[in-house]
Amino acid sequence: GWEDPVSSAAEKAAFKLCPYKCDASDHTADAPSYCILDAWHDVMDKHDPRGQQPGHTIVQGHLFACKHFSSRGLSHHIFVLDASGSMNGSPWHTLTDAVHGYLQEQVHKKGVDCGDIVSIITFSSRGVIVFEGQPMANVVNAQIPFQGQGTDFDSGLRCAVELLSRNHHDKFAPVLLFFSDGYPNTTNSGVYLADHIVNTFERNNLMTYLVGFGDMNFVCLEQLAIRLKGAFHRAISDIDLLDTFKAISVSVHLRSGLVANTA
Repeated sequence: GWEDPVSSAAEKAAFKLCPYKCDASDHTADAPSYCILDAWHDVMDKHDPRGQQPGHTIVQGHLFACKHFSSRGLSHHIFVLDASGSMNGSPWHTLTDAVHGYLQEQVHKKGVDCGDIVSIITFSSRGVIVFEGQPMANVVNAQIPFQGQGTDFDSGLRCAVELLSRNHHDKFAPVLLFFSDGYPNTTNSGVYLADHIVNTFERNNLMTYLVGFGDMNFVCLEQLAIRLKGAFHRAISDIDLLDTFKAISVSVHLRSGLVANTA
């Protein structure tokens, strides 16, 4: 008669598990890490309590018994700011005030010497890394140069990928805050890079927030938020923008503390 080629109890148990593999560089070829859920499991929500267990991580809807991010509550705050021509003048001043307000809220909650670091990217037709991995005290009130020209989401996210690739994920959990006041030059601008960011850095406890400024249809920015698995916020007025950045700062502080306390 037919004989099951999977003979041992351990092999049979493993055969029933999901084959999705964690591709973090921490794992060696002879000690891989696979999803610990059943083979045909439903997509797991990133906030599922099972992912909050010590030493566990949820990536792309899968649950792993491995962790690849800081558990010390330190964050790397990465701002990706639209510096295109429409932001010239008063809008740019309001945006820089909002960034400063976000950082000041972090300082108020955690202290100026909290250990967090900050990077700031501006983009228009090209992306520029203005500050990289600076202590919060160095940039809490720093001037951010304006650019002008068009709106290319790819140029900003390309710089973000560079920064995320150089981040020390075992020490700093990355927080990505993407801001724009309009449509990109092409409808799908940023989509491929957004997918790449999630596929590569979600395992590092990446938090993403996207802010649209002004009274218009932000369908492209909302699409980007979905691809980045982030929260989208709309700010119509200057006051709204200042309040939105402050509210995001509070959210980041609370979520960072949750990670530190449960890891």
